[in-house]
Amino acid sequence: MNTTVLVFLKSLATPIVLFTENPQQTYDELKEILKHVHANSPKLIEKQTIGPLKYVTFWDTELAGFALQVDPNQPVTAPPSVLKKSTLHTHHKP
Repeated sequence: MNTTVLVFLKSLATPIVLFTENPQQTYDELKEILKHVHANSPKLIEKQTIGPLKYVTFWDTELAGFALQVDPNQPVTAPPSVLKKSTLHTHHKP
């Protein structure tokens, strides 16, 4: 299954699409970065990809959100327990 990571930046209207070896790991790394963002001390984030963009660099303070996207042409399969119940997880800054 072809999965990409979408990175939404505050200064861009459309997301950056990252093709990575391990999209789940990239997603988890971005989640950790977002937990530790401090406006007074921005950090430069660089991600290497396997797609048309070889490297992507952005400030952690520009990170607005991110998502995993499954190729719409691939069938999506999930265990029955997941199909029965869908949840949306939101994280709020304190």
